[in-house]
Amino acid sequence: CNLLRVGEALHPGPAVATSWTLGIANPSGLNGKLDQVNHLSGDVWLLSETHLSQRGLTAFKKGLHMLGSTWKYVVPGAPCQPRQHTDTGVHSGVLMVSKYPARPLPHVFDAQVYSSARVQVVGVSLADTWVTVGMLYGYPCNASHKQARYQTDAMLADLVDRVGCQASGPRAIGGDFNFGPEELEQLSRLHMLGFREVQDLRAWRTGQSVEATGRGSKRIDQLWISPELQR
Repeated sequence: CNLLRVGEALHPGPAVATSWTLGIANPSGLNGKLDQVNHLSGDVWLLSETHLSQRGLTAFKKGLHMLGSTWKYVVPGAPCQPRQHTDTGVHSGVLMVSKYPARPLPHVFDAQVYSSARVQVVGVSLADTWVTVGMLYGYPCNASHKQARYQTDAMLADLVDRVGCQASGPRAIGGDFNFGPEELEQLSRLHMLGFREVQDLRAWRTGQSVEATGRGSKRIDQLWISPELQR
């Protein structure tokens, strides 16, 4: 995985489930990486760029079941379109793996946006608390994608509406956005709603500097958490 980012939050409930971890990662494709996923630590992971077609998703779920994995809940976005002459999907895909009960939540994303396999909304049940989580894999800025930043910001707008405005309680939006916090206008909306990116929150609390993620100098992998999770 290119990134390991773990955040911990407290919530009301039985002593056996008073803390949990939420992580984000870009594995650059999950085909052939079943064992690595099976051995991930933590409780809930948001994975971007899965490359999983419908057949790939089916095989991935079956593989975790055969391994007796602790990842009992697998919630993907739309399956990636398969590449020509192979079951491997195109360079897209978002997916959540969770040890706690999780399921996709209703949304009104445009059909074409959802079929891009870059966005999903999931609910995770932690004792008596539901956490609403939005996943996003932004468009990379390259020759294959026109107006990548605009398209990413448009998808993020839908997620901010659904998770930030239409839901309440503990919430999070995370993934590989492919753009830094200062490049996406919709992140200012999240900030006004009280959400904070976990590295900014850590810097404010501990003085530790914010770090770039991935291979470049930008913080493209981000995890924004609501005021309820910050507490």
